[in-house]
Amino acid sequence: MTTVCPNCGRAVSATSVICGNCLQSIHEFAVDDGAIERRAAASRRARRNYYLRRFAVVAFVVVATSAYAWFSWLKPDSLLPVPTSTARTLTSALDQPSRWASVGGDNFLHRATSATPKLNAPEVWRRTLDARITTQPVVGDTLVYVGVASAGLVALSRDDGREVWRVPVPGQLDAAPTLVGDRLYAVLRDGTIAAFDPQTGKTIWRSGDGPTFFASPLVSEGVVYAISLGRITALDAENGKTLWIHEIDTSVSSQAAPVANHEVLLAASFRRGLVFDRAHGSELFFYALPSPNHLMLAGDQAMLITEDRVVAFGLDQRRPWWEPFRTGWAELWLFGMAPAPPDQPRRWVGPADKGSFAPALAGDTLVIATATGLVRGLDMSTGRPRWEQKLGPIAAAPLVTPTGAVLVQPEGLLLIDPRTGEERGRRAMPGASLRGMGLTSNGMFLISGDATVLALR
Repeated sequence: MTTVCPNCGRAVSATSVICGNCLQSIHEFAVDDGAIERRAAASRRARRNYYLRRFAVVAFVVVATSAYAWFSWLKPDSLLPVPTSTARTLTSALDQPSRWASVGGDNFLHRATSATPKLNAPEVWRRTLDARITTQPVVGDTLVYVGVASAGLVALSRDDGREVWRVPVPGQLDAAPTLVGDRLYAVLRDGTIAAFDPQTGKTIWRSGDGPTFFASPLVSEGVVYAISLGRITALDAENGKTLWIHEIDTSVSSQAAPVANHEVLLAASFRRGLVFDRAHGSELFFYALPSPNHLMLAGDQAMLITEDRVVAFGLDQRRPWWEPFRTGWAELWLFGMAPAPPDQPRRWVGPADKGSFAPALAGDTLVIATATGLVRGLDMSTGRPRWEQKLGPIAAAPLVTPTGAVLVQPEGLLLIDPRTGEERGRRAMPGASLRGMGLTSNGMFLISGDATVLALR
């Protein structure tokens, strides 16, 4: 037997003294049939409204999630503006050994050339400039290009070291220019990018008014890419027209030069490595890592190098759908309220050290050197060290050649086997104070001291 609570209208046992729903005494109220019916109706309305609210919340979540998925993942991206010509792209030093056309040797920053070093070649010329040299050398078919602190970009004759031309730049060049065909591209301190005639120094175009640039420009398939404070800029390599600008996740820029293949662009902010679709500009992937100093692309693998590690991830990897909740998940884990969140998608993590230079790729071995002289060869498939050597102070990033990896030391040059770390050759240059090198089939071009360029041939 049941009766109806006169207060809330719920059905209760006829023998109950107190309603289990509202905790009121069943016998305290004067009850009439109308009151009971009204309360029963109110209870039905309350239940209906409760379920309607639940349905509205669920519907809102479904619609919001669907909209986010559509605009973030499913909606076809519109194509970015295309350059007027796709012909301009940096030629690798492996394919054109007569040039060391960029600080990284190619658009993947492999720092490799098919030119063979001649460590014992005689010095054929030496040129001391009027100010400190601020960039690594870039070497063309007839000229050698360096930036100087007296606000200039200088071109020296490759044959005898005489100064052929000089153009003024704002402040000084902080990053080496990039030589592509008959254009020399440079990023400038006033936030502009310029294209010069490499034979005369004449300005062909100058574009942009953004923040200061720190890393050498990348030129690929008709586009000049440059990274500055909080943004990536893409310009038409023919005329300097701005194609697009990406604002990245911080106003503090990494000094890592961008890299690209046909499909993706890899760049770095102060906190992340970022992979972008080159056709649409959409962000495909990011890897959170403080202060990436150097980047590299090797086949389907990207690498970020910091002062304590090398991280490799596949270009086909993507962040999980729950990525926006990673921080909250981690906080719950810290308080013992959830399992540990999975690591970020990656292939491997290898060791690096403070003061690491840009790495060089020798087949399946990544050669990384530090200023203190610690040099490692990492297995490209696992990140594990194949060898480790303490070789004395190093002055510049290694460079891979057919006969071995060349290391620039303050007082000489050292050639090692990139697979074992064993010494293959040495050139002592006492008192030279070497700081950089460009290697071509036409000779080795070294920066000595603060203001001298010398050639070995």
